[in-house]
Amino acid sequence: MTKCDGASDAEFLQNSFTPYIEAHLSAKPKTVGYYAYGSTLLNEAGMGSLTLNQISSQHAAGYIAKQAKRSPSTVNCGLRTLRRALNLAEEWGTLERAPKLQLAKGERQRDRVVTHSEFLAYRELCRQPWRDVGRFSMAQECAPARPTSFAGSTFC
Repeated sequence: MTKCDGASDAEFLQNSFTPYIEAHLSAKPKTVGYYAYGSTLLNEAGMGSLTLNQISSQHAAGYIAKQAKRSPSTVNCGLRTLRRALNLAEEWGTLERAPKLQLAKGERQRDRVVTHSEFLAYRELCRQPWRDVGRFSMAQECAPARPTSFAGSTFC
C-alpha cells in the first residue's frame, strides 16, 4: 500500500524531483543535465503516464525492451533517474516503498582518469622509493594496460 496521491511519474518529475535536483545539485551542472535527460527519456517512453504507485520492476523491464534501439548507457540514464526519483518519493513519504529496478546489461564502464595535478599531489605524499617510482611512471606515461619493465621488475 502506498501513500501516493495519484500523481503521475511525469508530474512528480516535473514538480518535485527536478526542482529538488536543481536546488541541491546546483554545483554539479552535468549531474543536473543527466537527470534532466533521464526525465525526458522516461516521458518519451510513456513512463510519465504511470502513477508512482504503479511503477514496478516489470515496468522497468518493459522500458528496457522499448528502448532496445538505444545504447545501454542511455537506457540506464532513464532507469537511474527513475530509481532516484522513486527513492526520493519514498524518503519524502509520497511512496511507501520504492521498487528495486535492474539496469540494462551491456553498459560500458569508464575507468577514472587521474588528472596531472591529482597525480602530483599523490606522488608528493609517497615515501621513497615509491616517490621515485611515481616520477618514473609519469615520465614513461605508464598506464595499467602498458606495463613497463625496469631491471626485470614491473613498475607500472
